[in-house]
Amino acid sequence: RWDNRGVLKCVTDPLRAGADNCAPPGSAPRFLVQICEALRRHLHTEGLFRKSGSVTRIKALKAQLEAGESCLDSAAPCDLAALLKQFLRHLPEPLIPAELQEPLCRAQQHPAEGERGPLTLLLSCLLPRHSARALRYFCTFLRDVAARCQENKMDEANLAVIFAPNLFPSCALSDAPGAERRLLLQAGAVQALISHAPHIGERRGGAGTALPACARTTLPRVRRSSMSVSYALYC
Repeated sequence: RWDNRGVLKCVTDPLRAGADNCAPPGSAPRFLVQICEALRRHLHTEGLFRKSGSVTRIKALKAQLEAGESCLDSAAPCDLAALLKQFLRHLPEPLIPAELQEPLCRAQQHPAEGERGPLTLLLSCLLPRHSARALRYFCTFLRDVAARCQENKMDEANLAVIFAPNLFPSCALSDAPGAERRLLLQAGAVQALISHAPHIGERRGGAGTALPACARTTLPRVRRSSMSVSYALYC
C-alpha cells in the first residue's frame, strides 16, 4: 500500500527480500525491474527523465498498482520516469547507504581524475549485497538509456545530475553555500557508477589484491561482514 509519503510499501520494503520480490531471484527488486523494463520501450523519447509527469495520472497509476493491476506498460513515459524517481527517493533503505555517500563524494575530489572511477568502484565493494545487485541493475539500465542519447538527449552526465538527489537522499541539499558543489560531487559519483555499471560491487582478484595507490593513504578502515579483509578507503 501507499504510505503517507506516497511510496508503495510492497515494492519499497524488499531490497533484501527473496524470490517473491525479485525478478529473477537474487537480482534487483521486482518493481525496479518492471518499471525499468517498461521504460525501455521509450528510450527514444527526448527528455526522458527530465520532463515532469502528470500529478493526476501518477496518482491514478499508484492507485492501479495498489489494486494489483498491470498498468506500467500502458503508462506515459514521463509518468513512469517520475514514479521511478519517487521510488528511489523514498526507499526505506537507500540504494547507496548513508555511510557510503560521503566517501563516494570525496572520491570525486581526488586530484587524479583517472583514479576517481576505480575509487568509486572500490567503495562499491562495501555495499550490502542486495544494494549492490539493485544498483548494478539500475546503473546498467541508465547506461542503456545514455547509449540512445542521440535520440533522447540524455547522456550519462545528464542522467547523473537528475538521479543524484534520488540516490543520495541522506545528503539533502539546501540553499547553503556549497550546495551546488555537493550536487556536482554526487553527480560525479553517479556518473562513475553508470560508466562502470557491470562491475559495481565486484571485488576482483584474491584477498591480497593491492589497493590503488591513491587509496593507500591511511584512511578509515571499513569492514564488510561478508568479506574476509578490510579495505582502507579513500575519504
